[in-house]
Amino acid sequence: MAIGLWYFAQQLVVRGSRGLALEAPVLVWESVELRPGEVPYQNTEAGTFQTRPRTGDALVFELKKGPSKQNAFAVGITVGRAETNDVPIDDVSVSRFHAYFHHDLKTGWKLYDAESSNGTWLGALKLTPKTGEPIGDRSRVRFGDVEMTFYEPKSFSAFLQKRMASGGAGGPVPL
Repeated sequence: MAIGLWYFAQQLVVRGSRGLALEAPVLVWESVELRPGEVPYQNTEAGTFQTRPRTGDALVFELKKGPSKQNAFAVGITVGRAETNDVPIDDVSVSRFHAYFHHDLKTGWKLYDAESSNGTWLGALKLTPKTGEPIGDRSRVRFGDVEMTFYEPKSFSAFLQKRMASGGAGGPVPL
């Protein structure tokens, strides 16, 4: 499930020097830049599910199996347009089951294309279907037309702190 960047900014402020309590890497899907005079979305809406990043905001997907996800692919973290994926992406360029991530304690994280219609990219490399490619911290990935960044937990925390300091994620968060 996607969570707005603002939620993580609030958690960072609350936890202070302890940082974020993330156990897995995240994918960050950022929206287009703010236009002059636009105010970024800063509040959560109770009971609503955000499927696309709002202008000036970002959605964050933790790379872990959801406890309620009922997909047939138990080996990896699935990405696709169908809601049954671990990382559901609301975009017509994304296949129902587009790609998946797999973590191995020895080799780290790998990204696989699942024979998608519009391809999976790791940086400038278009992935060969069903062939895993190692993915590193802060790597740019693309599923169809949707671009995201892969962050390990420490790097995501640093990204968030920098974004908050510059006025992103709703600006500096008051205590």
